[in-house]
Amino acid sequence: MHVHSDEQPWRAQAGGGFGPLRWKDLLTLESARSKEFLLGLAELDPGARLARHRHEQARVDYMLSGRARIGIGGGHIDLGPGDCIYYPGAAPREALALGDEPARWLTTYACEMLGHRVQWQPAGAESAAGAAPACLHVADMEPWAPIEPAKGLRVRYRRVMDRARHVELIAGVAAIDPGTHYTRHWHDQAELYYILAGRGRVFVGDEVFDVRPGSAVYIPSRTVHGADSLGQEPLSLLYVYGCETAGHSINWTPVEEIYADVRVSGKGPVA
Repeated sequence: MHVHSDEQPWRAQAGGGFGPLRWKDLLTLESARSKEFLLGLAELDPGARLARHRHEQARVDYMLSGRARIGIGGGHIDLGPGDCIYYPGAAPREALALGDEPARWLTTYACEMLGHRVQWQPAGAESAAGAAPACLHVADMEPWAPIEPAKGLRVRYRRVMDRARHVELIAGVAAIDPGTHYTRHWHDQAELYYILAGRGRVFVGDEVFDVRPGSAVYIPSRTVHGADSLGQEPLSLLYVYGCETAGHSINWTPVEEIYADVRVSGKGPVA
């Protein structure tokens, strides 16, 4: 259920012929028992181009660093750190890395209905129109909102892909202030976390994972989970819900008393 990006090898994109993309498998059915998602890390060197392609699974991409120009239809969208884009299933796209540093992004495929075998296919000019993606730039995101109102904004989130238009996945970013406990809870949707900044621990069922930037955690449907933020900066993460069969209504259900401070050996709040 837990991997770190540093522990996974880079490889060329399977299938070849689409350009010099590097890829790391993070959460897969084999590595993390992830039934609903395939999460990977992609990278293009400056000036490198990813040829126009398509696949049946819908997906969400979140830019970590660098800049990329995404070709869609007859136009393009420029993305930078913190930007997020959703592609409907079978939508054609291409990418060009801009600037003088590699473009690096997270890709989450929705796999519950169509499976984990993602088959990239060439997409020529005749399919360029395709289904339009939805893009949200970090400057346009919603304000921070509390996850647990009793804690104010100590545990907060910003939704980057919402339930109104995106059938398969809901995505957002969350932050937990240092020394704060995110209440253990469950919901019908499976979920994944990718740690963007900070240090902490994530509780999934009876397991506890120490996490840092680059950690990815899979949380199965209806499994109790929560987190502690440790260290000197907020624990920041990308989260993605799988909604293909569980739907979009998040029935967030706590299983412990809501308190603010971190847990001590899993037994309760700091005195």
